[in-house]
Amino acid sequence: MDSKAQLSRRAFLQAAGAATAALTLPRRASASEITESSFVIRFDDGAIASLKRRGDAFDTDYVASGRRLGDLIVRYRSGTAEWQTFQSAQATERPSTTSAAGDRHEVMYRLPEMDIKVEYSVADATVDWNITLQNRTDRPLEIGGLAFPFPMNSSFQQ
Repeated sequence: MDSKAQLSRRAFLQAAGAATAALTLPRRASASEITESSFVIRFDDGAIASLKRRGDAFDTDYVASGRRLGDLIVRYRSGTAEWQTFQSAQATERPSTTSAAGDRHEVMYRLPEMDIKVEYSVADATVDWNITLQNRTDRPLEIGGLAFPFPMNSSFQQ
């Protein structure tokens, strides 16, 4: 065999891996492209109440009925004070906004000690979920726990 024509196992695997990644990774749309998301999402005051894949053969809602994906639980304290718990699912005020196109949703929870901002951004093949905690005091806040329940639908019927 000609040594110039031989391909080492390592070179082959690197090339195959790069080619696979290039073919399977989702492509981000440019600002000038108009795309339709792969998802059908219904927001409810700061959380996702319904998450479906567009064109799904079985029209599956991946969020459990009557539940919300995106609620969070925060345990925090200032100094040596008692731990406090905030649960967004039980918040009485959920000031939220949704863009006209429905591709961005935001809610801001204002506690005496901190602001909690939850943002969703829906693109062609992704749903970005960002959570920001900001201390509103001049004292350090300790976050003892940050939980994100995933109430996924587990009852699938054909």
